[in-house]
Amino acid sequence: MISPSEIKGYLSVIEGQDQKRWSSTYVDEKHFWKVTHSGTVPACEIYVEFNGPSLCLQIELGEFRVKPECQAALYLFLLRLNEDLPVVKFGVRESGRITLMAESLSGTVSLSRFEELLQALVAVFVEYRREIELLAGESQLANFVMKSFQAAPGSAVSVTVGEREPVRRSSQP
Repeated sequence: MISPSEIKGYLSVIEGQDQKRWSSTYVDEKHFWKVTHSGTVPACEIYVEFNGPSLCLQIELGEFRVKPECQAALYLFLLRLNEDLPVVKFGVRESGRITLMAESLSGTVSLSRFEELLQALVAVFVEYRREIELLAGESQLANFVMKSFQAAPGSAVSVTVGEREPVRRSSQP
């Protein structure tokens, strides 16, 4: 089982490899690490803590005002992403805040596994944060997404922001 001192050591290695993008602090009173990746806009703040036998990593995506008429499309979009994404999953807190999480049994965590978890969270944050923000507040987009889900119930819908090519993923075998 990995120890807090090993996590501290892993974070030192990661910060040493890329000091411009990674930083971390330990919050004593709450018993977690706050790891910041400043290479994204906004910066990713990843919270790392032990939860029983697991090491949990989590990002809060930010304060989104979810319009009531957008909520069903947003939640369906998040559920479909959870089906398609390995390693990381989206969640919704009681307050409505959207989180992105990864979890691993602490006995299986090595430096490379820890780096993979951090990189996976950052990559998914970068890929989907803006899409989620738009879907939360744009009624027309939410209607489009709902119609797309109804037309193709077995596949995830990609909401393209900017000039990036859309990625379609199928959850059907």
